[in-house]
Parts: sequence; C-alpha cells; structure tokens
Amino acid sequence: MAHRRRTPLSVVFTEPNIATVGRSYAELQHMPCEFAVGEVDFADQGRARVMRVNEGVLRVYGEQGTGLFLGAEMIAPRGEHLAHLLSWAAQSRLDVPTMLDMPFYHPVIEEGVRTALRDLCAKLRLRPAPPPRSIDCGPGS
Repeated sequence: MAHRRRTPLSVVFTEPNIATVGRSYAELQHMPCEFAVGEVDFADQGRARVMRVNEGVLRVYGEQGTGLFLGAEMIAPRGEHLAHLLSWAAQSRLDVPTMLDMPFYHPVIEEGVRTALRDLCAKLRLRPAPPPRSIDCGPGS
C-alpha cells in the first residue's frame, strides 16, 4: 500500500529555529503560478518580546487568484511549532482566508503567524490591509 506524500517540512534546532514548510521561495520562483509573500518580524511580536526571544522573521507564501497557502520559511522563536502548525495547513490545502478564520489565542508566539497571514491576505487582495504596526493581540484581533 502506497502512502500519501506528506507536505515537506524541515526544521533546524538552533536558537532561533530555522524551518521550511511546503514550497520555498526559490521553488516558487521556478513555478508557473503567481504568488505573494506575507511577513512578520518577531522583533516587535508581543509574546516573543516577553520571552526575550524577539528576533527572527516568518515569511508565508500564497497563490494569487486562489489564495491557496503554498508554504513558509522562517528563522523564528519556537519555529518548530510554527512549522508544524503550518504543515497541517499546507497538507490540508487550506487557503489563507480559511487559515485566518481559525482561532489564534493570546498571548502565544503563534499570533505572529496570524500577522504574517494578514499581510499575505492583503497582498493577495483578498482582505483589506491590517492597520500599520497593529498590536495584533487580544480577543478577536
């Protein structure tokens, strides 16, 4: 019995973690689809600041037109957990708006994923851009 191929996932256990999920930026540049990039810098992310691990960047990729989540690359605090979460989304072939409709709790590092997805969603022209330098925390944010 053949097993279904899983979404590519790679983690380097450094501080901060380095991880890739799904398609990388380099791979996407050689594919025929148009894509956009969403990003969050952890320097000003609430939970990362409190934990004093506020360094790193998460980039998420989505397909123009469909909003399909394509992959992510990061050097991020708790990146192993972020990558695991994002691999489930890629494996499930979720689109970015559906991912944003999932619960994001406060205060957690995963709120950085929401910030990057909001940026991506705006660049995919699927939702309005979030306000500049939004604190991005609290219930319903």
